[in-house]
Parts: sequence; C-alpha cells; structure tokens
Amino acid sequence: MNTAVAEKIETPHTITSRNFVLPDWTDTRNWLLPRLKVRWPHLQDIQIDGWLRSIIDGRDFMLIRTDNAVACAQMVKDSLSPVPEVVEKFVIAKDADNKDHVAECLHLYTDLVRWAKNVGARVMTIEQFTDVQHEALAARLGRVFERKTMFLRVAAKG
Repeated sequence: MNTAVAEKIETPHTITSRNFVLPDWTDTRNWLLPRLKVRWPHLQDIQIDGWLRSIIDGRDFMLIRTDNAVACAQMVKDSLSPVPEVVEKFVIAKDADNKDHVAECLHLYTDLVRWAKNVGARVMTIEQFTDVQHEALAARLGRVFERKTMFLRVAAKG
C-alpha cells in the first residue's frame, strides 16, 4: 500500500471511559468547574471542590470520564422502595460545541446505564444537566419517558 493511500485511511476514534479519580479533578477543573457553577450558581468554588472530592470514592455515586467529558450519577434509595433509583447529576463535555466531545458524553451514558442496572435500579432520571441532545439520547438508549413533577415553594426567595 502506498503511503499517500495509507494516510487517507482514517482509523476510527475509540472512546475510552474510566473512573474519575482525584488527579482527574486537577486535569478537568479549569473547564469543569465553570460549568458546574452554571448548574449550582449558589455554591462557591470551594464548596463544589469539596463535594466533588467527597464523591470520588463514594459507593452511591458513579463519576466517570473520557478525555473530553465527565459524567456523574447518584444512586438514591427510598426506604419504602425495594429498588434504588439512579439520578443523573451532570454529563458535561469539555467543549459543548464540539461534536466529538458531545459524542464522548453520549458514550458515558452507556456506562451510567450499565451501572444503574448493576445496582438494581429500574429507573434512571436523565437530562438533568447534559450537553447531549434529547434525540441523540433516545437514539442511543431507547425510548425515553417523561415524568411530570408537581412542587410547592414553601420558603420565600432570598
């Protein structure tokens, strides 16, 4: 095979996910922290930092990453329910406008769903704070259901 032809053949980009460990916070902090502050604007940097460090090894959390995306989900147990529920906290791309970075987010959903099944959950709440479009999620994960939640504000703002 001649060199020019070999250079034109693109090798498929393999997305590899892994557990998010403490050194990953150093690597991702510059782009992840500002995005988390959008989600939780009432928190200071040090509070987000402390929360993230506290869940890294937590059994009730799944915190994973690729080179350009980070995902977090929490297992929630209701004492009256026989099974837990998994709730997405966030699935964020380094650059939300980069389709390859968003594809890495989509890849992380596959791992979150696998974890949810492994912990015995029957339901996983998604699209809480994500860079992945609804249509892409439905295409990857299957039918996505919608649940309406009613709530009452009981405290004055401020």
